[in-house]
Amino acid sequence: MDTSEAEAAELIDIAIREMEQSVRGAVLVIEDEAIIAMDISAIVEGMGHRVTATARTHREAVRLAAADRPDLILADIQLADNSSGIEAVNEILAQFGDIPVIFITASSSPPSPNGF
Repeated sequence: MDTSEAEAAELIDIAIREMEQSVRGAVLVIEDEAIIAMDISAIVEGMGHRVTATARTHREAVRLAAADRPDLILADIQLADNSSGIEAVNEILAQFGDIPVIFITASSSPPSPNGF
């Protein structure tokens, strides 16, 4: 890459400022495995953010997001009741508009025909 160390440091500073502005600290965790949800929550809180709630199902995720609008969503793809984290996120985004989302999964299953 043709980027000096000083330029890279400046780009990192810009990225950190932009993240701080876009994620004010309220994070919704959508994860059906209790230990994983606790680990994710601890990491998020350790970074200075607030976990608004932890949801195990699609319905619970939508309800909890409506109760306390998150600034960021961390979502598993396959949830406890065989519901979809992707569908839950889509429903939340339809309600609130743009919220950054990061999908997290440990599934070793092959993707379905639609790519998920």
